[in-house]
Amino acid sequence: MPDELQRNPSILGPRSSTVADAFRYLDHNARAKFVYGDSGTRADLAKARKSFETIESICREVLG
Repeated sequence: MPDELQRNPSILGPRSSTVADAFRYLDHNARAKFVYGDSGTRADLAKARKSFETIESICREVLG
């Protein structure tokens, strides 16, 4: 998903890179810490939640 948003920024407009970065964090960092490594901290969880909320908010905004 993040790669497609980078290739086609018209999908979400000027906020495509923000959503792509949030997806990358969830996919690469948060998943590794919480699913595979069991090493996530409260700060990591807060950042993961913020990333999700960013994605949700922007998508809802674009989809109307």
